[in-house]
Amino acid sequence: MAALFENTTPRAGTGTTVADMTDPDAARLRQIADELRAIRNRTCEPKNNQNPRYHRLSMAVSSVEFAADDIDDEAARD
Repeated sequence: MAALFENTTPRAGTGTTVADMTDPDAARLRQIADELRAIRNRTCEPKNNQNPRYHRLSMAVSSVEFAADDIDDEAARD
């Protein structure tokens, strides 16, 4: 099931994919973000930021994605 969330889009001009360049912890965080989105979409009506649960889950998705990006950026600098 993990492959379902893997980003296999080729990076321009590199011949590698985003998944090839992603730290395993960052990849897991992105899976968690996808799972949070699915929960949000399944359990929230209305689907807008006027719904407190929808808003909180949206913020959680953003925070998890930022953390994954930070891990990847740090790994790229090493």
